[in-house]
Amino acid sequence: MNRRPPKKTRAALRKEVNFGCPVDGCGSPYLSWHHFDPPWNIREHHDVPGMIALCPVHHAQANKGAFTVDQLRSMKKEPYLRTTRGLKGRFEWKREDMIMLAGGCWFVQPPFLIRTKEQNIIWMTKNSAGYEQLNITIQNGEGVEVFSMDRNDWIALRDLNDVECPPGGSDLTIDCKDERVFLRISFQNANRDVVMQMLLDQVEYDNRKRADSGEVTLDESTEETASRMLEAITRPFGMKDFAICKIEVKSDWSCPFTIDERRILIQGKKGYEAEFTLCWFIMKGLIIDEFGLDSISPDGRVHPCESQYEGLWKCKNCGATNTIGLLGPQGFLDPNRGLIQATCQQCSKRSTVYTRQVFYRKLDRT
Repeated sequence: MNRRPPKKTRAALRKEVNFGCPVDGCGSPYLSWHHFDPPWNIREHHDVPGMIALCPVHHAQANKGAFTVDQLRSMKKEPYLRTTRGLKGRFEWKREDMIMLAGGCWFVQPPFLIRTKEQNIIWMTKNSAGYEQLNITIQNGEGVEVFSMDRNDWIALRDLNDVECPPGGSDLTIDCKDERVFLRISFQNANRDVVMQMLLDQVEYDNRKRADSGEVTLDESTEETASRMLEAITRPFGMKDFAICKIEVKSDWSCPFTIDERRILIQGKKGYEAEFTLCWFIMKGLIIDEFGLDSISPDGRVHPCESQYEGLWKCKNCGATNTIGLLGPQGFLDPNRGLIQATCQQCSKRSTVYTRQVFYRKLDRT
């Protein structure tokens, strides 16, 4: 039997201690699983009544006999934390260079990942030592703040349905079904080889999806596409190592949005929604209630507006590499095919650039 408990068992153990170590005065959200009745060496089991969630420090002490069976049972019934409100933790991940990966889109040195007109929702700030640190503020549909992270320090501000925070300190999952809020964060070290493999997986997945649906595919190999994406994404860092912060979010903000592993979906005004999916562009941040949805004309085309995104494309006529603003004055977006009509800065020839980035569609409100 694997010593790591099944998913449902871990969830039950977390919940009964309100997602924090139950030892008096502790409350740490970084939990591991202690078998005490009977101990693991007596019988291998995953029985919830005979197990308890403890932080690594108190787990080590429990293994040495610091707590009696009766004391551990008492902690299960009356844990230190009486509610999930005020549950706190901290990410120790700090790097000079950090890439944010959300919805399959790569955000390189963005001033923010996503925001409204009034305030940031997810963004990075540098500390006095020049290290990037993560900031998040998530509200429910009524505008009440549910979760906050200030320079890597996070706190739960409402009652939560589940919090998963492994002792390694690289991952955090917050689930608040009652508030219709979900958040998952993970950090990992990376270099060009790591990013290249992730891009190959992305492109292969996207090509399969488009082939199955009969949509247009790129006139180049998977390796060529991934290599071009790699250069655009890692160009600011050169050959240095860096870190990747992956984020998934769902929130019923004033403009509801969802960021999952494969896409960013934003419900905009005038009955439109926008979907960003598997993008190789370097994105500078999304303003969820002010990024062009109001500029969509009745025929579905997007009027040129100030670009918040940039990327690289290669002219088939002269071979020059161009930088393009996705919604900038150089081109327009065809929402039905995910294509940009763009002009080469070298030879001035107008070309169709396949973006696979943004797709607009009218929502059926009937």
